[in-house]
Amino acid sequence: MTNNPQVQPTPHPDNSPEPGGVSPRPPESDVAAQLRAMADAHERREYDLAPPVQAPGEASGEAPSRYPPQNHYQQFRAGVPPQPPAAGQYYGRRYGFLCQYCSSRLEAVESMAGQSGTCPTCGEAIVIPILDNRGRLIDPLSGKVIKQDPHPVHAYAAAGHKAPQIVPAENGDRAIKCPRCQRLNQIASNNCVTCGLPFTMEGTVGDAIAGTNTWAVASLVLGIVSVVGGCAFVIPALLAVIFGAIALRGVSVSGGQQRGNGLAIAGIIMGVVGLLMAMAFYGMNFIRP
Repeated sequence: MTNNPQVQPTPHPDNSPEPGGVSPRPPESDVAAQLRAMADAHERREYDLAPPVQAPGEASGEAPSRYPPQNHYQQFRAGVPPQPPAAGQYYGRRYGFLCQYCSSRLEAVESMAGQSGTCPTCGEAIVIPILDNRGRLIDPLSGKVIKQDPHPVHAYAAAGHKAPQIVPAENGDRAIKCPRCQRLNQIASNNCVTCGLPFTMEGTVGDAIAGTNTWAVASLVLGIVSVVGGCAFVIPALLAVIFGAIALRGVSVSGGQQRGNGLAIAGIIMGVVGLLMAMAFYGMNFIRP
């Protein structure tokens, strides 16, 4: 009886422990770890395209790190705005956004994104949104796209050094300082009361610039008619006094947006003169036998 030799199984190259073979296939946990490492390396290569940023805690004399701090992603997920850059380090594209409280149009540059500030119109605390590569505005706290109204309700008519300045008034309220005549106007003003300079886009309309009270004009016209007509017209003199009083009240409550005190006073004076002339004329006729 012939003994058949035992056939030795040939090891698979992937599982061969010999030097010429390939190392055994790694477990699934190691594969996941390698994928995470590759993703992290890809993220860092993307940050290589960005300008260098100074990571918190680095020495002032050392070269700035090209990579963000290790807790950058955790801060973004937690909704913590990034630290503001030092003075003179603002750079990037300029873009506009609206205040979420009063819809005033504001401007910023990319390096200001994520910083907190104060709206110059309403005084509320705001966080500057982030401008992405597609031109969208991103809320740095929630990470959501901000849908803005294309027609702001209180857009400034000028920017830069020509823009109106919001300054504290003597009574504690905020006021708009005119860059042309330095007049302080109410915070809701669309035009300067003194020189008529438009502060907002609404102030560029012709009707907004002409701030003379119509009641004052009517009072002046009726007062002239009552004086010129002498004793023949009593009703115009009476209406001149009434319209003048309405005009004075309207100008006082307009907060400087309307003018016409002088016209109203002149109309009242001429209306009173017309009434006195009419009373004297009709009184003499009544007393005469």
